Amino acid sequence: MREFGLSAAQFGQLTFASLFPTLTQTAVSVPLPLTTPQGRYHYRLREPTRRRVAVSAPPAMHLPFTSPREGEKLLRLLNAGIALCIEGETGSGKEYVSRTLHRHSRWRSGKFVAINCAAIPESLIESELFGYQPGAFTGASKNGYIGKIREADGGVLFLDEIGDMPLALQTRLLRVLQEKEVAPLGASRSVPVNFALICATHRNLTQRVSAGEFREDLLWRLREYALALPPLREWPALETFIATPVARPGRCFTPGDAFKRAAGSPQPAAVAGKRTPAAERPEGNAGSRR
Repeated sequence: MREFGLSAAQFGQLTFASLFPTLTQTAVSVPLPLTTPQGRYHYRLREPTRRRVAVSAPPAMHLPFTSPREGEKLLRLLNAGIALCIEGETGSGKEYVSRTLHRHSRWRSGKFVAINCAAIPESLIESELFGYQPGAFTGASKNGYIGKIREADGGVLFLDEIGDMPLALQTRLLRVLQEKEVAPLGASRSVPVNFALICATHRNLTQRVSAGEFREDLLWRLREYALALPPLREWPALETFIATPVARPGRCFTPGDAFKRAAGSPQPAAVAGKRTPAAERPEGNAGSRR
């Protein structure tokens, strides 16, 4: 205000156009408050009068199993760095939900790094998750390995089947979550990391804790907010989800009678399988039938 030689009341009456005439065409009408010791004033950026500039908002996030309000709540939690734990039966779309949240979150400029704790042998999962220095152990790469945790720095780390993580490894993971730093195998120093965490499981982690197979303190760190994902057959917007165009050019997903029957089946229906392009499904190729 001093630079313009104006009082607080006069400053509150200014418009964007009067201050920056050359930028008037890109100004958007947004009411903004100005609070001063003498009172509260409002000014409004002048709306373009000649040529309007189209301002496109990012596409709204849609999770077909829940309401838009619940989806936005999950997004706010992830943006705030709250650890999400998605619980549901195998094939219910836990990774799909996690990728969707990452794509719309403030972490989207970073990577989405997924690791299946049940698919990697116990002897390898530690080096895969934490990384290692060159020559850290017999057979280690001479260039070392950064590890999944450091790879997810600035993005989202997705730990699938977290209930199957070995007990000894849970202690190291707990330290990473507490200290926000990771020490690769063979390293003398820890490296700071910052990432959002989403874990998923089809197991009852509370029962695993009671059985002594999962650390209770780690459970509280992983499950700051728990999401119970319904089975695929119970998703209310299932057909809309299946009809969503595939990312690959020239491909499109269609529900089809076969999928509708599978979705209504009491058996678990996997999202990955149901979103397979029609051209790649056996029923989509008449010549493959016998």
